Amino acid sequence: MARGVSAGEKEVSGMNASAERKALLRQTLRQELGNLPESARSDMSEKIRRNLTAQPFWKDAAVILAFVPTRTEPDIWEVVVAAAAEGRTIFLPRHQAATDKYLPVAVGNMETDLEPGPHGILEPSGPCPIGNVMPLDLILVPGIGFTPSGGRLGRGRGYYDRMLAELPGVRCGVAFDLQVISELPLEPHDARLDHLVTPSLCLSISSRARS
Repeated sequence: MARGVSAGEKEVSGMNASAERKALLRQTLRQELGNLPESARSDMSEKIRRNLTAQPFWKDAAVILAFVPTRTEPDIWEVVVAAAAEGRTIFLPRHQAATDKYLPVAVGNMETDLEPGPHGILEPSGPCPIGNVMPLDLILVPGIGFTPSGGRLGRGRGYYDRMLAELPGVRCGVAFDLQVISELPLEPHDARLDHLVTPSLCLSISSRARS
């Protein structure tokens, strides 16, 4: 069940109310994610992997845009590597300095073709070419916060929103339960999701069809 929004999170006003509320939500959720014991994160990540791989949209996906999880994000890496070993095509985001954008890049070898990017997250190395992502069967999407209706709160730089705006494919948010909240101050450019998977939830959403 999505948690409610606290009074403190609602106490914002003025022309920048949406931005202020987003900043407050990010601060609150980052703190809660940072306080998660590693044992709890590991256990919940295992449940997420189990829930994700049970879904038809995962089983049917031959071309997947995944992500490399940071320390505070759900650890889905095991199933991403397994999917590559099965012969599925795995794309990962890579930063393009010239445009300050992330682009999906196919990974040839999951062990040797990754290197730290400018934000400290592993991404495809230089020899991996930017390839044709048409069609992407599935896009796994990280974030700070999510709603049951398909809303997503990113890290604040808009990288994923800009990347997703240019990509086809089914979008699935991946999160811990504490990241699911009842409402978000969404704007037109904020990416919407088709599915949301947590340790206890597997939601299918038609939010993009309604928007």
